[in-house]
This record gives sequence, C-alpha cells and structure tokens, in this order.
Amino acid sequence: MPLPKSNKLNFFQTLKTSFKQVKKQNNLLTMISILVLLNAVLAVLIPLFTIILATHKQTMLIGSYSFTLAIGETIVGGGMILGSLFGPTIFKKTSVFLLAIYSSILALFASLSLFINNLFVILGTFALLTFFVATISLKMNQWLISSVESSILGSTASLLNTLLMASAPFMTMLLSSITAISNVYIAISVLLCFNVLVIFLIITAYLKNKALKANIPLAESEA
Repeated sequence: MPLPKSNKLNFFQTLKTSFKQVKKQNNLLTMISILVLLNAVLAVLIPLFTIILATHKQTMLIGSYSFTLAIGETIVGGGMILGSLFGPTIFKKTSVFLLAIYSSILALFASLSLFINNLFVILGTFALLTFFVATISLKMNQWLISSVESSILGSTASLLNTLLMASAPFMTMLLSSITAISNVYIAISVLLCFNVLVIFLIITAYLKNKALKANIPLAESEA
C-alpha cells in the first residue's frame, strides 16, 4: 500500500487548502459552523444549571448540592459516551441534517427546562441532547474524512477541534457576564434566542441540501 503524501504546506497554506476543500462539499462548511454553535450551547448549559441549582436548593437537590451536581455531570458525560458508542449505529440511515435539527430542538428544550426548575426534566433533556450531539459529531467527522485529502486531514481535524473548544469558553463568558450584570434568567433568554437562530440555520441548510439532491433551484423548492 502506498504511503499518503506528506503535507509540505505551511500552517496558513494548509488552512486555506482545507477551507477550499471543505467549501466544495455542499453545506459541509455550514454544518461545521452549526456543530460549533451546538457545542457552545451544550457547554454553557452546565454552568447555568449550577446557578439554577444553587438558587433552588430547597426543591431541586438530591441529598446535597455537590452530589446533585455530580449526578448532572455524570448524566451529561454518559450521554456523550452512549452517543459515541451507539448513535452512529442507531441513526446509520439518518442524514446529518436531520440529526442537527433534532439536536437543535433538544437544545431549545434543554434551555427551556431551566425555567421549569424541575431536576428530572432538566437532566432528561440534557441526556438526550448530549447523546445527539455526540452522534452528529461522529457523523461530521466521517463526512470530513471523506471530503479532505489525507495529507491535510490531520490539520483540518485539528482546526475543527480548535473551533469546538474555542466556542465553549466564549459562550460561557458571554452568558456569565450577562448573569452578573442582570440575572440568570436573562442569560437563559439570550440562550433561547441563540437556539432559535441555530434552528433557523439548520433548517435553511436542510432545505438547500434537499433542493440540491432533487436538482431543483432553492427558490422553486420553497415556492
């Protein structure tokens, strides 16, 4: 078997080449952006949950505050693990666009659940959301692998991981600042608006992809 060609481009040349190859794939760049947004939503839910939990210690705790928080983090981690193990098999025939729509709707429900102040509803929606986000992440990686040359695949994957990691602290800092200035429910309201924007972007990408597969102009498909 011939060895893959080594990448002789510098960082910025590799970044430019990766961007061009990803852009050639219909909606791949859009879906990467949406995955970054979903990851940002998921990352900020736990910090908001800890604030809600501290505010409603009389009604939401199971035992102690630290034990309840540990349960929440375990459920989130378990959802990611189960999604990584079984998600791609369960949703083998489901498109990444539909999975993204399901994930964004679950993110909306997870954000809304913080207003309800019901621990079991919150943890249930968190578990489902993490399961779907883990599933869509794996399917996106498979799409990326099939779309980018092997010589720059490592650099492209690293770029994607960097974007995913950078989105979390940025979103957390933004909503934490809003919470400090006003209150946590204003921050959750901002998160809800953000979720609606993500849903709009995903549905737009889904309709565009559907129109391209049917060889119908997007304007006609929406008519």
